[in-house]
Amino acid sequence: MKTKYTKVATLAFALITFESLTGEANAATHLVDFSQFAVPGGNWNSLTSTQNTNFPLIDSTGSNLGVTLTHNLSSDSNITGGWTAGDVDWVATAAASDGFYSGTSAMITFAGLGIGNYSIRLVSAEDGDSGGGAFTSTSDIQVAGVFADSNRLGTSANGDDWNTKTDGVNNWLQWDGVASSGGEISISIDASSSGFTTINAIEITRTSVPEPTSSLLLCLGGLGFISLRRRRS
Repeated sequence: MKTKYTKVATLAFALITFESLTGEANAATHLVDFSQFAVPGGNWNSLTSTQNTNFPLIDSTGSNLGVTLTHNLSSDSNITGGWTAGDVDWVATAAASDGFYSGTSAMITFAGLGIGNYSIRLVSAEDGDSGGGAFTSTSDIQVAGVFADSNRLGTSANGDDWNTKTDGVNNWLQWDGVASSGGEISISIDASSSGFTTINAIEITRTSVPEPTSSLLLCLGGLGFISLRRRRS
């Protein structure tokens, strides 16, 4: 027969193992390609504008970890001349050369994220001269209400009045150390000097995973309490 002591010990091991495995599983990268005019190879999530509510995402290894994406951008755009830097780092030309656009305000929300901090890189590029319904837009782009920490080219651009042509055609915005709130991270795009918002591609990567110290301390405390009661009895 299992004693209370061994039951708590078993529970402690199970909790610690679960948190460790969950942390490892969610320490992943998700790549999102907005629009299917051009579809990149590899494990990109290429969306249509109608795939907009709790769309299940695979990570860069092809695994489904329960992460979903919801957005309210309404239209696809074939921005054939929007991105000029080619395949560089995480960006695939096919992902950055088309995108979604919408009205004066757009929201993109990742849900089902694990506890921890994330790095987010985002392309919003459109030159307005390429045809295919393309147009230049200027927007304020924020993650969790904050402008970007840096960008690919090391300029001062941080998403405040981000112009898809002068800022975006060969550049991306980057946020570091973004904490998920209730398993969610939201990106807002609000048109400033234009009436449209634009998004081409996003990379979101979990960069830090908390150690399972909370479960460990809780269970060790329970073990100590039971041990003390056993000695006194």
